[in-house]
Amino acid sequence: MPGAQAIDMKLEGAEQIQKLLQELPPALKKSVLISAQKKAAKPVVQQMIRNLDSSTKSRSGNLKKSIGTKTLKDRGRETTSTITGPRVGGRFKGYHAHLIEHGTSAGERTSKKGYFTFKGKGGKTIRVRMIDHPGTKARPFAKPAIESKKEEVVQAFSFEIGAALNRVMKRTIKKAKR
Repeated sequence: MPGAQAIDMKLEGAEQIQKLLQELPPALKKSVLISAQKKAAKPVVQQMIRNLDSSTKSRSGNLKKSIGTKTLKDRGRETTSTITGPRVGGRFKGYHAHLIEHGTSAGERTSKKGYFTFKGKGGKTIRVRMIDHPGTKARPFAKPAIESKKEEVVQAFSFEIGAALNRVMKRTIKKAKR
């Protein structure tokens, strides 16, 4: 998405956690990072949905249903990326998120299919080739959510990394006792 915001997190000042992560097998390390990223992103997802509820009147609710997290599969690398925001494809229909976030400009619109269809007075169908669109005002919901929850995400991420490592250690100890 053009103009997308990113929260780049590095575990600075947590040398012990970094050492523990480095000692984990790559697949386990990835699962720990993905789990922590998804859990840390929940406040941003919830804030985006609240912002949408307060700023737009939704007809279908597709945009609201599409907001969530997606993990990018980066084979061969030990780092992971999780994207938070409107998703598209499959059952997710957040295709118009950028139009709401950034608004649209006023101007003439010509139909690619030949004509626009409207219902007129008395249910009469009206078809026109071109319309003069007034444009729409920007109603940002993603950027304010990211800005307001940035610190909370960083804190939640470090907490979740610690909790995930704790779970892995307990599992390893249990297996060693058998």
